[in-house]
Amino acid sequence: MRPSRLVLSNFGPYREKAEVDFSRLGEFFLICGKTGSGKSTLFDAITYALFGQAPGSRKGQEGELASDFALPGEKPEVEFEFFLSGQKYRVARNPPYAKPKRGGGMTEVPSSAGLWTEVAGAWKPLADGPAAVNKAMVERIGLSADEFSKIILLPQGEFQEFLEMDSTRKGQILEKLFPVKSHEVVAQLAKERAAAAALELSSLSAEIGRRQAELGEEPQARAAATRELLEAKHAEEQKAQAALEEAQRVLEAEAARVRRAEAALAAQAEAEALESALSQEEERAERIRRAKAAAFVIPIRDNYLRQAAAAKDLEARVEALSKELEGLLAQEGEIQGLRQRIQVLEAEMSPKREVVFALEKACAAFSRRLEATQALNRAENRARELEAAYVSQEASIRSRREALEKAKGELEKEGNARVGLEISRARLAGLSALAQRLDRVVKLEIEEAKARKDCGLAKEALAKALEGRLEAAQALKRREEALGFLAAGKLASSLAEGKPCPVCGSTKHPAPALGAEGLAEAEQEVGQGRAALVEAEAAFARAGANLDHSLARLGELAAGLGESAQEISGAAEDLSVALAPIDSANLAPGSFASAAREVSRTKDRETAIFKAMAARLEGFEAVRKAIRAEEEALVAAGAELEGLRTGLERGRVEAGKLAAIVQEALLQSGEIDPAPALEEAQRQASQAEAEKAKAAAQCSRWEAAAAAARSSQGTLRQESAASTQALAADLSALEAALEAKDFASGSDLAQALANLHAASLADRVLAEEEAAAALYRVNLAASRAKAASLAQDLPPKGQAMPDVEALRETSARSKAALAEARAATDALRLEANRLETGLSALADLESRRKDQEEGSRGLSALSELLRGEIAGRRMPFKFFVLAMYFSEVVRRASIHLASMSEGRYYLEPEDGQASGRGRVGLGLRVLDSWTGQSRPTATLSGGEKFLTAISLALGLADSIRERRGGISLDAVFIDEGFGSLDEEALDRAINVLRF
Repeated sequence: MRPSRLVLSNFGPYREKAEVDFSRLGEFFLICGKTGSGKSTLFDAITYALFGQAPGSRKGQEGELASDFALPGEKPEVEFEFFLSGQKYRVARNPPYAKPKRGGGMTEVPSSAGLWTEVAGAWKPLADGPAAVNKAMVERIGLSADEFSKIILLPQGEFQEFLEMDSTRKGQILEKLFPVKSHEVVAQLAKERAAAAALELSSLSAEIGRRQAELGEEPQARAAATRELLEAKHAEEQKAQAALEEAQRVLEAEAARVRRAEAALAAQAEAEALESALSQEEERAERIRRAKAAAFVIPIRDNYLRQAAAAKDLEARVEALSKELEGLLAQEGEIQGLRQRIQVLEAEMSPKREVVFALEKACAAFSRRLEATQALNRAENRARELEAAYVSQEASIRSRREALEKAKGELEKEGNARVGLEISRARLAGLSALAQRLDRVVKLEIEEAKARKDCGLAKEALAKALEGRLEAAQALKRREEALGFLAAGKLASSLAEGKPCPVCGSTKHPAPALGAEGLAEAEQEVGQGRAALVEAEAAFARAGANLDHSLARLGELAAGLGESAQEISGAAEDLSVALAPIDSANLAPGSFASAAREVSRTKDRETAIFKAMAARLEGFEAVRKAIRAEEEALVAAGAELEGLRTGLERGRVEAGKLAAIVQEALLQSGEIDPAPALEEAQRQASQAEAEKAKAAAQCSRWEAAAAAARSSQGTLRQESAASTQALAADLSALEAALEAKDFASGSDLAQALANLHAASLADRVLAEEEAAAALYRVNLAASRAKAASLAQDLPPKGQAMPDVEALRETSARSKAALAEARAATDALRLEANRLETGLSALADLESRRKDQEEGSRGLSALSELLRGEIAGRRMPFKFFVLAMYFSEVVRRASIHLASMSEGRYYLEPEDGQASGRGRVGLGLRVLDSWTGQSRPTATLSGGEKFLTAISLALGLADSIRERRGGISLDAVFIDEGFGSLDEEALDRAINVLRF
């Protein structure tokens, strides 16, 4: 890196613009000046321009680089041009500074930076912004800011301080200059790795011991024997498995035979039990037969008894009722017809009841059909409603999806809207910055007008002061001339012939001056004139200084106006679209106020545009939220649509089922409603019942009337004969019936009636007896058939049933034997697997321990080496490396010091003994070749110490440069005081530096 040009303004002590053209200074130059004049500031400016920070002890104080002499708001800036590898670069930066705010107070302006390179005579930008420029500079120069300050720009006084430090502080400094931290990390890492390796080795050994204890003695032989025994036990297990399967097969077969035989025996026993009850069933059958016979005879008996009672009653009434009897006998034919009609009606009632029953079933089916039809209609209506809802929902979803896609299409315009918003934001920012600049320029114009007025007033005051000065000078001249004449007159009055004149030395006085009155007053007037002249000259000086200050201020304001006008023109060109009403090419002093107003109006319009665009973007966000809500609603609508589809399918299935029910009911009830037919059939049956009841009532009334009439007949004999004859007929009928049904007991009617009573049964009891008899016959037939079908499963006579319990015990013993064999096999298998797995793991652990022992030995040796445990001394690796770096620096510095001292002085490191925890001494001694003795650097004189410090700086620069890849040093800046050297030493130092 070779400097070309440095420009400063408002930087450090430099109030105004200062420029250093290095290209005019030659290969070697000296910067000299008083203390505080700004020599080191030039080096600060170069470092700050390149890296954005101050060098040396001033690092971190970049905020203090702005000049204290600058006016509020004036921008501090540094610009540096240099050559690097044949290419010319320009870097410009401004440190942070404060400027006034429009509403009062101050605001902080951050630092800025830019980097350009020269291409075909024009500057091409390479980087913009502090971070980008810092990165670009480090990449191109190949040095960091700290390295640059130690190789190319050597800070003031640091290396003389380094000479006077003890070894501990030197070590701390050298640790920052050289990369020894990594060596300390390496040593610590080696220590940790060695400890970890030892711990791992110990763990492996413990694990091997544990495994060996678990395996016991001769595990290989035991594993082989266990494996052989396992194979034998496995064969036994297979045999036991086969025996168990055979025992279970035999058990299942014999158990099935026993179950079949037991079923046959049970059927046989059941048949025998039923056969044994056959005599009882025969008795029951006889009881049923006699009960049925009694049921036939009992009405005849009851009739006979009634006749007997009636005969007794008629005997008294026959005569009285004979006429009535005759009338009733005349109606006997009609009554007989009614009786026949009753029989006919009874015959007709049974089919009518069947018709009514059938029609009632048909009506029930018809009712079910109506209900099913109504349900079917409701199901079909519901299905149609669901289908309509499904179609409507599907159309709604389709329409909403189309609207959603349309809304998403609207969102595609958001990118353009955001670009427009950013353009508007940039314009608004540019307009704000331009408005601030215009406001500042308007203020500068006002200040410039005031400064021009002040300059006019100062010129007028200077002209008046000049006139006063001339007048005072002329008055003083006149007074001095008058005083001269009066002094000459006084001198002439003291002259004597032959005596020399004290003025001209002549002894002759041909024309002496005359008059000396008023000499004292003249001297007083001259003194007053001189005082007036001094006052006039002071007033003239003050007026001149005031004019100079006003002119300087006017020049500054004019320059500021010019620069601001250029900045505003550039900003106006950048905003030419937004500032269409303003012609940036015509911006000139005097037009900035109107331009500021126009910019304010344009800014207001742009603000409105920006707010409208922001509102539009908020609208896009609302659309996005609406889209998300609509997508969620569409998911819910899709689920609802799926529910409608499922409901529609279920409705159709339900309608199909109901249609089947309707069809089935239609087959049972027919097309026509059977209710009218049922009503008609019920009406006819009711009529028949009523007619029958009426006929029966008429017959009963006639019989009663006839009986009453017979009992009332006129003559007891006729009635008695008739009654006796009727009673005899009834008795004959009763006796015949008793005889026919086997109830007669000789001629004893009472006994026969008693037998009849004993044989009679109630209707419910008779029905139960008949049902029990029928069930017995059915069970007997079924039992005989079952016994016959299972007879083949009976064991042969004389042969016992299979012993199933014995077979179960045999199967259980086989199962126990199998379980025992399997347990033994599993135990042997587990033991074999345990031994084999343990042996494999033990072999793996021993192999790992062997590898770990080798690695642990190497790591332990490396750790001891890096900790410095060597030959009874301890020097940690970091301090060993640090000592090597320091020795290299001292070797290179010694070469430079020998050149500067004509071979008299050399530098050598002082090998101090290790102390504490291995901190090595970093002492430095000077070898004097004239005496052959070495001495501490503290014994050097001021000039010698300066040369030694310069040598150390150059040696350190050489070491770091070589470590950084041999960077070429096209320039070196040494910020030191060379005034402590004598002329000869200074020449030698300069020759070394020049070389």
